[in-house]
Amino acid sequence: MSYKEYRQVINNFKITHPQWNEYDILDYMERKGMDLTYARYAANVKSENYDIKILNSKHGPAHAKRVLLLSLIIGTREGLDERSIELLADAAIHHDIGREDETNNDYHGRKSVEKMIKNKLDCKYGDEDKRILHMVMDGHAVGPDRLNELIVRYDIWDIDTANPILAVLMDADALDRVRINRLDPNCLQTDNAVQMVDFAQGLYRDFEQFDLWTDDSGLDEGVEL
Repeated sequence: MSYKEYRQVINNFKITHPQWNEYDILDYMERKGMDLTYARYAANVKSENYDIKILNSKHGPAHAKRVLLLSLIIGTREGLDERSIELLADAAIHHDIGREDETNNDYHGRKSVEKMIKNKLDCKYGDEDKRILHMVMDGHAVGPDRLNELIVRYDIWDIDTANPILAVLMDADALDRVRINRLDPNCLQTDNAVQMVDFAQGLYRDFEQFDLWTDDSGLDEGVEL
């Protein structure tokens, strides 16, 4: 698909699917205290967790922060509880740390889980929550068609908690594909993500402005992991 054709697909989608106004999103975030939540978790996006080849790539720390912000908005709008939001945020900031290249593959999520375990980035969680977190991180690269395989692999019992977190992370990750002109909006799983295509484009374009929240928060060390 050419760039012109891609732009036409996106524009047509936004015409047929009403978009959430950027200013309304920012107002919603402030009312929910989401700017501070974002800052707390974004401070935990550490360059040392990434392979040197990925640091300045399309899947580096800036991508993780955008996926975090999109995840927090979508997850809150989808009604995820506090526990689920916490798991979602940790999955978002670590979902690509296992990447060693920019290829489109289904194994970098599992490698990210392996690095998380090796670096003890999940030690604040109990066993059940660790398994959900690992499943979500692995699953974002695998896709929903292999959900049953993931449930068995990670021995997931609380499916009602795990599945919505995975759907939100996949949508947030997909929305940030606007950075490489590869978003397929028709594959978005949640109603709230569908309304945020326009916002995702603006977020990528003006991300430095959004990311000032981290600097303004004074929470340099991030949340306890």
